[in-house]
Amino acid sequence: MHPLDDEEAGPLGVAGQIGLAHPAGAEEAEDVLQETLLALHLSRHTYDPSVPVSAWAHAIARYLVAEYKLHNYPYDDLVIFELGAGSGALARGILDYLASSEPEIYTRTRYRIVEISERLAQEQRRKLARHAAAGRVEVVHRDVLAWSDEVVEPCFVIALEVLDNLAHDVVRFALEDLTPYQGVVSIDETGDMHELYEPLSDPLIQRYLQIIGRDLSPLQSSYLRLLPDRLRSVLAKHAPFFPNLSDAVFVPTNALRLFDTLNRFFPHHRLVMSDFNALPDSIGGVNAPVVQTRINAQMVPVTTYLVLQGYFDIFFPTNFAHLAKMYHAVNGAFFSPHFSPHQSKSRAPHVLGHAAFLERYAEREKLVLRDGSNPLLAWYQNASWFLT
Repeated sequence: MHPLDDEEAGPLGVAGQIGLAHPAGAEEAEDVLQETLLALHLSRHTYDPSVPVSAWAHAIARYLVAEYKLHNYPYDDLVIFELGAGSGALARGILDYLASSEPEIYTRTRYRIVEISERLAQEQRRKLARHAAAGRVEVVHRDVLAWSDEVVEPCFVIALEVLDNLAHDVVRFALEDLTPYQGVVSIDETGDMHELYEPLSDPLIQRYLQIIGRDLSPLQSSYLRLLPDRLRSVLAKHAPFFPNLSDAVFVPTNALRLFDTLNRFFPHHRLVMSDFNALPDSIGGVNAPVVQTRINAQMVPVTTYLVLQGYFDIFFPTNFAHLAKMYHAVNGAFFSPHFSPHQSKSRAPHVLGHAAFLERYAEREKLVLRDGSNPLLAWYQNASWFLT
């Protein structure tokens, strides 16, 4: 979503870079965007040094400073955890901004990256060496879902493009009575994958379905939603060739695990998340992912998630209304003496469109094209921010 890191796409390499050093106007910039958007944002989001990444980093830094001054300063340090930090470009941009524009807050900043990849952790340490030498940043090589140490101080948790990479489960519902069934994948002796369904028993899936409730309709993407329940039940039971299961519903169970981890071990956290609310070329189903691979330097979408691991990218959209409902269910009412008396309200999730967040916090004037347009605000309209 944001060109903030230069992670590789996987064993098939990285997407081609974008030449946006001196775009003449919105039309030219849009042409370049459309030609490269899938490669850029659906193959681990490669980084072109000509793209002004500081615009996004500085906007996030300005948000953090504003909220820190409102709720924590001068009693607490500015403690930041970043999940899935890529090459460390966002962290460097935020710390550079604090060092130059908020030097007093910079001296009270503790920025920690939680990174599961050792290769990326090494790259982050290299890129952030100057700030590490100043004692401002630390890279923790660890899986955040396996976190076990309580962080008692108030902190911000940044997670950009984390949700779209988290593992999901798949559920389908019997059309006769809407009984849920969980999907499992069987791999035969030839290596072929087969999707099978069994009665729902996974407690995490059960909990998610209970949280979302009626908001998650198994028929919402099907013409069957137009049929009365009784008629649909009779047809499912007796009509030949009538489907016995609904379309697949992809369930963000690892997002629920992440919220559980934050609630348990980061009790005074505040979230800064951003991700896609919709993706083109997704496979069939509710909250279905985009699955694609690279062929002759082109990203090619496929129609199933039953693909060879390591050779395909899988990205999920985020239903932010469901995400907010899940977050509220996990965290409930909140009050901490570390924050202002109004913190229970500010902890409640706020969902903003990409442009709305940047209108408020970005230095928009620094990225105005000659025709007066601003790609900082016009691009990534299928992205949202989730703030608590």
